[in-house]
Amino acid sequence: IWSVAYFPSQDGPAHINNANVLREYDHPDRTVFREYYVLNTNPEPNWAGHLILAALMYIVPMLVAEKLLLSGYVVLLAISARYAAGAVRPEARWVAILAFPFTYNFLLHMGFYNFCYSLPMYFVVVGLWVRHGDRLSVRQAVLLTFASLALYFAHVFSLLTAFLAIGGLAASVTVVE
Repeated sequence: IWSVAYFPSQDGPAHINNANVLREYDHPDRTVFREYYVLNTNPEPNWAGHLILAALMYIVPMLVAEKLLLSGYVVLLAISARYAAGAVRPEARWVAILAFPFTYNFLLHMGFYNFCYSLPMYFVVVGLWVRHGDRLSVRQAVLLTFASLALYFAHVFSLLTAFLAIGGLAASVTVVE
């Protein structure tokens, strides 16, 4: 990520541009943005990457913001895979190393940053359920709700697959008992 000037992705430049439009939309000198763009304020999936990039662009230049976004994905994927593996069996956290070959995947290079960010969130949501699903307190239910909401804003497909996984896990526990 950091060894090249531009991360090689197909849609990455479009994400950078969209984040820049979000960041500068209300700027008085950017009337052309308001002329050609209408902000979608509906709470829809795929917001996460653009909002994170736009926020980072207030601090660092565009290309550095993209590199920070991608570095965050790489680190969060490793941490969340370890969390989910540890939720299943604490002594099996080492299994998370199997996620590394999938980190720099085709979808990342296609520039599907929102979907890529949904992968760590998927592991968090499923890991929370595995860890606390059988004794879900109010605190854990709120945490699971916010994690699911974050997953929704990253990518709805990953949210649906997380809920399918949770449903399958809940059904398997119910059938076994």
